[in-house]
Amino acid sequence: MLISFFEEFPTEETLARLKLVSWPTKLYVAANSVQQFRAVTSVIRHNKNLLEAVYWPILRKQDGYWISPFSKQSALQHLFEELEHKNIPVMLDLELPTTRNPWLYLTEFFNFRKDKRLIHSFVCNHPGETYLCEYSAPGKSLQRLGLHYINKKSNRGRLG
Repeated sequence: MLISFFEEFPTEETLARLKLVSWPTKLYVAANSVQQFRAVTSVIRHNKNLLEAVYWPILRKQDGYWISPFSKQSALQHLFEELEHKNIPVMLDLELPTTRNPWLYLTEFFNFRKDKRLIHSFVCNHPGETYLCEYSAPGKSLQRLGLHYINKKSNRGRLG
């Protein structure tokens, strides 16, 4: 069994607790950019039990915060362009913007199909490992909403 940690609001203090971990683990770190992710993870002291630090991209609240076809299209494009050709592990937290910015349902409605294809393309083509944090729902409802994607590269990349 692998116990992983998710750090949505990383600080030096919370990351220092990693030294208490005496078993193999992965650390998922939320950040607004690859540069911020690297800066945050650079403060982690060498820990032989840390198998992998995974970039958990978050968008600005007004852009939707989480990743979905209703996120601001320009923010999704910027994120995926930033990750293009970067072989770093990434976890996409696939959630609707309901609690962060519900106006995006209206403003991004006409971008839904294109954004869904954009996310799917990233999931299938990102050179690093891609993990998906998704939620359970009956049938294909999550696929229709763009909150579930089949990662054709591997079947190891699904969380949740």
